[in-house]
Amino acid sequence: MKRYLLNFILLISAMLLASCGSNSKADGGSSGVRGQIGLSIVYESTEYDSQRGYVDHYRVHATDANGVAISGLSLKTSIVNGVKKIRNRKLQPNSGGIESSTPIKFFDNGIDFSQTDVRVGDNLIIIPSSGKTNPSYLGDWSITSVGSQLTLAEGSFNLESTNGLTYIIGNEQRYLGSAGRGRIATAHIEVPKGAVTNADGFSYFDVIYDPVLGRHTVTLGVHTSGDRKSVGKIASLRGGDLSAGTFSFLSTGGTRFVNMTVDITFGGAGTEHFIDQLIDPSTIKVDPAKNCYLNYGLSDFHTSGSGVMHLAIDTQLDINATEPINCTVTATDLGTYLEY
Repeated sequence: MKRYLLNFILLISAMLLASCGSNSKADGGSSGVRGQIGLSIVYESTEYDSQRGYVDHYRVHATDANGVAISGLSLKTSIVNGVKKIRNRKLQPNSGGIESSTPIKFFDNGIDFSQTDVRVGDNLIIIPSSGKTNPSYLGDWSITSVGSQLTLAEGSFNLESTNGLTYIIGNEQRYLGSAGRGRIATAHIEVPKGAVTNADGFSYFDVIYDPVLGRHTVTLGVHTSGDRKSVGKIASLRGGDLSAGTFSFLSTGGTRFVNMTVDITFGGAGTEHFIDQLIDPSTIKVDPAKNCYLNYGLSDFHTSGSGVMHLAIDTQLDINATEPINCTVTATDLGTYLEY
């Protein structure tokens, strides 16, 4: 009788195992490999809302170690718009470190954070870099105290102390302009469709920002609740059309200095001066190219607090020309760079 019961139990167990194995695609929401979560932030589109300003739409994509979508993940999202400079630069490449302690600490060798502009309530976002892609430390962290090191609010399972991290620190508010003249511009996150990944592993969020921030740079961070995994991304705010119009002058054979005011137009509903950003000089056209060309060394392509860029145009006379030559600067479809 005992032998019969044992054989029966073994038979049932085998049937159960076979039944489980027959489903070749695991349910992402309960895959059992959440320790290997992969997260990415994906830009989708931009619109202008007359009530809110510009809106950049993003989605977060979550998968497990088998590449299967994970549903039911609760996500939190942060943004750095105004950056706290350290070493007189915004992005800190390969210099940060994180300690697997309670609470978790963040450090940067040679930097005493209490002697910087970093404050409690700022966001720390760790950016993926070569060889530093573990979601246990990437992404956004809240700063709860500032000393020689930073104390972070969140916990993290399976975190190992790591150095050589690239990071940025700041908050939602940003000062734009020169030292003597500028304005405050803000950006924030909204989650219109809930902060939980759906059956396809997607969750959605929007970046809402003042129109004057269009074409400037922000950093985004997303992390899961509970078993924390995260990711960070440097992104350009996509809204706005940039133009400084056209300008013509007579070629004299010397260098002509031209000041052009760059404007940002949003949604056909208004225009502002485009301030405190570097214009891509390759998007400025100077004709005729044989006689007129940009002098990169003498030009300043960074717009001022009033939106002005300063251009130097070298001109060359044509002794065979039968009539005067006009140089024309066309700056009607301008581009920008990432700021860091």
